[in-house]
Amino acid sequence: MVKDIEYYMSLPYKIETEKLRPADGGGFRMFMPELGSFVVQGDGETLDDAWAMLKEVQKEIIGLWLARGQEVPEPDSIKRYSGKIALRISPDLHKKLVSQAKQNNTSLNHYISQALEAYTSVEWLVKCFNEQAPYSCSMQKYTTPNKKSPVMRQEISVEEKGPIQWQNVA
Repeated sequence: MVKDIEYYMSLPYKIETEKLRPADGGGFRMFMPELGSFVVQGDGETLDDAWAMLKEVQKEIIGLWLARGQEVPEPDSIKRYSGKIALRISPDLHKKLVSQAKQNNTSLNHYISQALEAYTSVEWLVKCFNEQAPYSCSMQKYTTPNKKSPVMRQEISVEEKGPIQWQNVA
């Protein structure tokens, strides 16, 4: 398979979108974190404008990287992960985790998996809140469509002095 610009442009890179505050000029900003959030981004008054600019910048950057012989990162979504990791922890922590898993009537593996999932979600919210407070903080994550899946979006927002709002939008 030839990995040319058309190949990379067809890959399902993750796209993140943020709505800009009026004080920052308003509109929208989109970026591709898998290609570098500050490298491949586009903005515009509308989502369509931001999308068009993002795709134009993506094509230019990938073309430049290919011309220089640089490696172009592929999206995480096409990488294969086994779902298995080797983890070394202290005996005391191991004992605590086993005890907590038993209290929750679940396996140690499932308990650790849930704990890691919860930690990574909360970590993002805390970072978002700390960086943006007292302003609202909102992030929309998009995956580009391919033949097997439609566009998917997950939105998480924290409003000033308001509740945390979670929305999964298909």
